[in-house]
Parts: sequence; structure tokens; C-alpha cells
Amino acid sequence: MVNNTFDTQIVDLIIEKNKNGSCPENTKDISKCLVDYFNFPASLLKDALALSTKKWMERPLNEKNRLYASQLVTYLIILKEQMQKKLLSTVYKAINDVHSVYYNLNNYEFSQIIQNNKVTKVIDDVIPMLTKSSDQNI
Repeated sequence: MVNNTFDTQIVDLIIEKNKNGSCPENTKDISKCLVDYFNFPASLLKDALALSTKKWMERPLNEKNRLYASQLVTYLIILKEQMQKKLLSTVYKAINDVHSVYYNLNNYEFSQIIQNNKVTKVIDDVIPMLTKSSDQNI
């Protein structure tokens, strides 16, 4: 088994399920993810989008398909970063909300919270509850 990988198809399923309440019927390949996450014009990727999964599975890849593959994989890092932002959007919002609470305190209140490591009700209220399935990985 391969560990510590970032599988864009699986991450897309997680994002879609959280957005729509269920997984889509089909997974997206990298070219479809690029269209969805970055609004890439499909016309730029039309040749890669036109390739069937069966064609991608053929080995060795012909020269034309190797070129398409090399163009697509150059976007994997930014796709991963974009997906991580979506996955962590709840976390980033909570950080911003807590910082807003701190920002609105006077110096004395702020120092009391920080020095005593206190979690006030206001802070507790802005910290979201993660789902049980997400909780298991923490």
C-alpha cells in the first residue's frame, strides 16, 4: 500500500461530497479538475479531455499522449494547493474568526486570555466542530 500520497481524484470526491451531500457518479481526471478548479477553458485542454481512460491506460504512451500528460502534470502542484485550501477553508475561517475576537479585546482582556491560556465562550463559539470522520484523523 502507498501511504502519504495526495490523490486528486479522492480529494475531489471529498470536496464534492461535502459540497453536495453525496459523491458524484464519476470521478474527474486531472484535466476535468483543472477546468473545474481553475476555470481553464476546456478548449485549451480539449485534446487531453478527448482522450478516453482506455487510451491513457495503454502502455507505452505514444508521443502525442506523453506530451498531453507532461502538460497536465505541470499543474498538479497548484491543483493540490487549491484543493488543500478548499479542504482547510473551515480551519482558515476559524483562525480568522478567533483573530477577530482577539483584535476586538482591550489590552487587559487580551493579555488575561493569552497569559492564562483561557478558551472563552466567545472563542469556543467560533471554533467549528469537525465531523466524526474528519475527527478520526486528528
